[in-house]
Amino acid sequence: MPRFLPIAIFLVCLLDALSAQGPIDGYMKGKGNFDLALTYSREQYDTYLFGREKQAVSNSAQSVSLFYTLGLNEQMDLVFTLPYIRTDADNKNLQDAVLALKYRNKKLETKNGHWSVITAIGASFPASGYSAATANPIGQRATVFQVRLLSQYLDYGGFFLMAQSGFDFRMIPQQQLGLPLILRMGYGNKYFYIDGWVDHFRTFDPGVDASISAGEGSVWWKIGSTLYVPVTPFLGGVLGYAKILGGENIGLSSRFNIGLVWKYDRGER
Repeated sequence: MPRFLPIAIFLVCLLDALSAQGPIDGYMKGKGNFDLALTYSREQYDTYLFGREKQAVSNSAQSVSLFYTLGLNEQMDLVFTLPYIRTDADNKNLQDAVLALKYRNKKLETKNGHWSVITAIGASFPASGYSAATANPIGQRATVFQVRLLSQYLDYGGFFLMAQSGFDFRMIPQQQLGLPLILRMGYGNKYFYIDGWVDHFRTFDPGVDASISAGEGSVWWKIGSTLYVPVTPFLGGVLGYAKILGGENIGLSSRFNIGLVWKYDRGER
């Protein structure tokens, strides 16, 4: 397997840490190894779906996010994310952090690669005292318990295929259940990594909230792609794009991402 490919897989997931996908990938770091990344994102929409009815509502957000994943042992990783988001001059602050543990339940070797089954349990919670009652808030000040089950195939020639699902249980401010489904595939060699993905997310509670990109009762279909180019064995750059195609109670947004990642691997020092 190309040495940089696990970094790229990590980046694919971290670029979607502010959506239902979360920063959970299918690669285990190994004891004492870590990835540290800093990304910039810009997201904007001019159409909001109230239910399924399109209305002209504009909103935008910029974010700078820190992502960190550490190998606690060969079977378990710690994952942490911390985003700073700005929607306008009056709404800017640290938003919702994510802290999770990822455990590899099973690894099955094949002739050309391996399958992994991974479970992740974590939570997202407000990292600052930002207000959710303004006209254009950066979030809902939600506390969410998250569970993910992931199956991933890594081909030693560079092919990558992943399926992920689970649930989000929002406990604060109101109870709400959400179900994600993510399918992703890609290819990498020593010069580049590229992939494409589809993300579906559904909540089961009624309501409409156009003050943020995804409000009460949101359902969406999203597609995206990521390009990663290694600069050194320990440093690389990434570009990403995502677009919401449709759904309910959601802004039809487009998002661009750019980022840098630093990889520490004790075996490569």
